[in-house]
Amino acid sequence: MTRSKKNLVALFASLPLLFALMHRQAVAAGAVLTNEQILELAQSTVEKHNFNADPKMLAAMAVIESSGNPTASRYEAHINDISVGLMQTLGETARWLASDMGYRAHGVPSNADLADPEISMYFGAAYVDYLSNFRGVSRKPEWIVRAYNGGPYWQNNPVAVDMTQNHWNKYKAARMKF
Repeated sequence: MTRSKKNLVALFASLPLLFALMHRQAVAAGAVLTNEQILELAQSTVEKHNFNADPKMLAAMAVIESSGNPTASRYEAHINDISVGLMQTLGETARWLASDMGYRAHGVPSNADLADPEISMYFGAAYVDYLSNFRGVSRKPEWIVRAYNGGPYWQNNPVAVDMTQNHWNKYKAARMKF
């Protein structure tokens, strides 16, 4: 596919999200949460839902994923999906977590739902909760952060190993802020 066709696909894929975001009242367009607000949201999410997740890890991930922008979105051309919100959760991943994995506190989310900071943090924390004991093995923070970015099979993909190493380095720098 040519670059211009990819750009058109990305534009059309994001139109429902953009329309929904224009009609949301919860977050003003362009509003960015402070590190303190992000950490507070992470802490309350973990406590409320009893997630096996470190709130400081979640806060640092939100900083590197969206720079604290709850309405951030990015078209992921290699998988034809959109990552949305504070935690940049893939729409299909959030729907899978709700439909198949039992994380139903916010129902089955649309991409627009993920622009709500509370919903985004919930599904980001749910994915970290899932990854923290992936395949019945208790995982270390580095593995969790890299799997959040590159998928749980990142170690089997040389491209993902390189990509997630950069992500891990960004995470370590962001984590120091918390």
